[in-house]
Amino acid sequence: MPFRWDGVNNIHTSGSHSRNLNTINSFCWNKTGTHFITGGRDSVLRLYSCDNDMKKSTDFKGHTNSVNYVAFDNPENENMFASVSEDQSFRVWDTRKKTPVHVERTKEKLLRGMFCPVVEGDKGNIFATCNYEDDLNFYDTRMWKLKSQIKYKTEVNSFMWDWGASAFIVADISGNISVYNAQTLKPQPEAVLSGIHRKTKCECLAMHPSNEYFVSGGYDSLIAFWDFEDLVCTGTISENNF
Repeated sequence: MPFRWDGVNNIHTSGSHSRNLNTINSFCWNKTGTHFITGGRDSVLRLYSCDNDMKKSTDFKGHTNSVNYVAFDNPENENMFASVSEDQSFRVWDTRKKTPVHVERTKEKLLRGMFCPVVEGDKGNIFATCNYEDDLNFYDTRMWKLKSQIKYKTEVNSFMWDWGASAFIVADISGNISVYNAQTLKPQPEAVLSGIHRKTKCECLAMHPSNEYFVSGGYDSLIAFWDFEDLVCTGTISENNF
């Protein structure tokens, strides 16, 4: 049954979602839009079913500190999602099970995690994390072994793959955008895009579904459009007033 927005009016929240107890840090839909997951300060993951009543179907417990990011974008299995936490771990879950299918302990608190959008060959089957030390760690999802690491020199604000997983793109506090070879994941970027977000942080990235261009945004309220093949800025929106 299609998702009906008017069903949202019927959601009832409980005290566990009160503002001072649980800030929601991350939110993600599954691929078909039938469920979404939330993660927040109280360390509990909540799965919602997008039927007419928008009911919370499952709580997933195990983290012992704030959940900073949830990723519901495994390209092979829409029932699989991951959560990264300040408890120095990330966990991989199946929506049909109450306990995680994998727990990975890390040395640092984690800020963000993301599945590679493809599964073919060496450039796929990867889950990437970023920690408070700005280390980018890449895990092989077939064995959950650390495959590669990039020790970033400045604060990482956002990262993403292109849809074909040929590039891994990182935005940082200096305003630069670094483009890495996603197949080799060598620590030296193949290109550094600079000069657009010159005096402020580059905060966010998004790839267009066509994979032909992507956008970046920063504290300067500037939105920049980039040609993905040529890696050149093709235009900007300079006043993104709120």
